[in-house]
Amino acid sequence: MNVSIKLKVTTLLMALLLSACGFQLRGTDSAINLTEVYSVQVKSPYPLLKQQTERELNRQGFKVVRSEAQFVIRLLDEKMDDDNLIFDTEFEHPFKELSYQLNFSVVDDLGEIIVESQTFQMTTDYFQPSGTHMQQEVAKMSAQDRLRKQAAAHIVNLFAHQLASRESV
Repeated sequence: MNVSIKLKVTTLLMALLLSACGFQLRGTDSAINLTEVYSVQVKSPYPLLKQQTERELNRQGFKVVRSEAQFVIRLLDEKMDDDNLIFDTEFEHPFKELSYQLNFSVVDDLGEIIVESQTFQMTTDYFQPSGTHMQQEVAKMSAQDRLRKQAAAHIVNLFAHQLASRESV
């Protein structure tokens, strides 16, 4: 076997292996370094979104608590809609467009608003397999999970920026 073919096959296998275990390149953005560890509570009627937000808080060095928090993130309203069906350039593979909308706010323990109530919106495409209903639902749930992760990262990054600006004053 030619050396360049071996290198290509090895590179492809490594890429598949890394993507299968959840590895993602995240760019050069890093979490904001805050001078103290803050306790944060997440209140949400949406358990999957709450879980993603708590994971992101932990990843960025916050202490997630169930009560007596310094700050409370309120995840107020989550809506998803996937009515738009689109096709790739050859009109062979159907994709669905998933729209996502989230309302949230952040307050401190005295009720002072840290991040005013705002709406976060985005869309994503996901492959709509022509297989069974179960395969279609799994594809949709995977796309929803990606959107929740992105929303949680957005909320926590915005919150961390607000805290960093308060610390610098």
